[in-house]
Amino acid sequence: MIVDDKITLSKLAAGYEKNEKNIYNKSAVERYRKLVVWFLYTGIFAAVIFGPSGTERDQLFEYSEMASYLLVAVATVGRLWCGIYVFGRKSKLLCQEGPYSICRNPLYIFTFLGALGVATASNRPLLTVGFASIYCFYYYLVV
Repeated sequence: MIVDDKITLSKLAAGYEKNEKNIYNKSAVERYRKLVVWFLYTGIFAAVIFGPSGTERDQLFEYSEMASYLLVAVATVGRLWCGIYVFGRKSKLLCQEGPYSICRNPLYIFTFLGALGVATASNRPLLTVGFASIYCFYYYLVV
């Protein structure tokens, strides 16, 4: 789609849909996204903090712990990398450099990696797989 004015471009990039009266409305996914994500992260946090402990500390636990640290570190560096390109001009200009030249929403990808690292650190494989499945299903339309 070719869009001429910057306002239209920024509205479409932010998840708005244009109706027949040329009024921009947020899409259904965008309207409920923040609420669903808040409940999802709150549930994961509660499961990690208050859930039963995982398996005994064995070699697999040590590897999963190292992987979780690596995922959180990659997520932190990735979100900082995205921030270099988007902070201060997010609603004014469509960013197409840096990580945004590779992926439409790299902040969501790096958030996923960080949250997956936290879920992996809990040493509960079911929680990790469940979180990854829900996240991929939910953000399939966004990313």
